[in-house]
Amino acid sequence: MKNLSNFILNLGIDRFGFCKAGDFYAVVMLFPYYSGKVDDSNISVYTYSEDYHIIIKRYLEKVADFIKLAGKFNTQIYVDVSPYNDIELGFKAGLGVIGKNGLLINDKYGTFHFIGYVVTDMPLSESVPLKGECLNCNKCIKNCPAGALKDKDFTKCLSEVTQKKGKLSDDEIKLIKENGSSFGCDICQNVCPMNKFNITPIEDFKVNLVTKIKSSDFEGLSNKEFKQKYQNRAFSWRGKNVLLRNLDILDS
Repeated sequence: MKNLSNFILNLGIDRFGFCKAGDFYAVVMLFPYYSGKVDDSNISVYTYSEDYHIIIKRYLEKVADFIKLAGKFNTQIYVDVSPYNDIELGFKAGLGVIGKNGLLINDKYGTFHFIGYVVTDMPLSESVPLKGECLNCNKCIKNCPAGALKDKDFTKCLSEVTQKKGKLSDDEIKLIKENGSSFGCDICQNVCPMNKFNITPIEDFKVNLVTKIKSSDFEGLSNKEFKQKYQNRAFSWRGKNVLLRNLDILDS
């Protein structure tokens, strides 16, 4: 286990832990992505870099290969789509406390991180969950522009609305226009007094950044051309028409 910890540290991952995941064990790692403040951005910070799924899988595959070579153990890597609850695993692995916005708050990176993990049958010593908790200041709830946190209705969340396909309601159009977002939302993170704005040490999240998009980036592109050009960007997954609709709202 010490060798595994050293291997992860040598990859540049400085926040990780171990916990049970059902009948197996999980090596849970945080991947901080905050790359700095950008005043005129109109997309969420997590979409600035290459798609995080691509970046994180590269790291998880290296950890999985290390575990396999250590004793022919079985492994499965997960980022985002998983039969497990990412936040719960992060908490159990001692990587933070859970905020009222439902995100894991880490001592060094706040909520500006992704959670990735390797599930394995390799026996691991479980980390100890932190005893602290969020400050219960309710700033995330009070500042959520759609009241999604107050109502516990995440279909109302600005981030969800910007990714919604089809025709939007007048309230949804107003929500996008008033908050200047063409994709995603960081408000509940930005107002959290427990959050940290430490720049990520992971180089992949600091290079080839796109911090603002405009209609001219996508107009004239066929769907095939759009996918070829932007398939490695997280903001592209709902397609160009959703982005163009949101940008038209902001430009109107």
